[in-house]
Amino acid sequence: RSSDLAAMGLTWQCAIATSQARFGFRKPSILTFVVNLRSRNSPPLPPYSMGNIFWVTYAKCLVNSDLKLPSMVRRVRNGIDKLDNSFLEDIKGKDGSLVNVMKHLKELEEVHTGNLDTEYLSLSSICNGGIYNADFGWGKPIWTCIGSAGIDALGLPNLVVFMDTRSGDGIEAWVTLKENDRAIFEKIPELLNFATLDPSPLEISLSA
Repeated sequence: RSSDLAAMGLTWQCAIATSQARFGFRKPSILTFVVNLRSRNSPPLPPYSMGNIFWVTYAKCLVNSDLKLPSMVRRVRNGIDKLDNSFLEDIKGKDGSLVNVMKHLKELEEVHTGNLDTEYLSLSSICNGGIYNADFGWGKPIWTCIGSAGIDALGLPNLVVFMDTRSGDGIEAWVTLKENDRAIFEKIPELLNFATLDPSPLEISLSA
């Protein structure tokens, strides 16, 4: 969805601005994010196909790159476009598919190789997952979130997860940053122009 792309570009833009405010200068930035491959397959797979049918891709923003939102969104889109039909055929081919998968995993490993001069942000989205339609006999949830994944243990302190809002007309972003970065991030003007910080879904739901 275009709204997802805009939210990703905005979040990345604000993360870069946070880093710049903390260090006093801009660093190169890499955004890694998960892409659902079901609709990108030819022919498309059914939307409810079972299994982890996704891949991780990335986008780069160099020190002198344009930080305006349209440019950030375009970089995200280019990262998604890397997972084209040629890529999919490469990793699902009958001959040597494991070798090809390992080749692409090696590329991701190199992107994630620790570099003190680069800032990393990881993003995942479970929007359109129907999570608020789940009913196990207690009724549909008023407010839900993902469980802790031991972020610090995974070496991913900068992590963002997108979820649908309960009303279905917005995106809720769970942003995990180091404490000092969070204090800067939540005051970035671009973020405050488009987002509301810490709304109370419980109060909103109970008053609706």
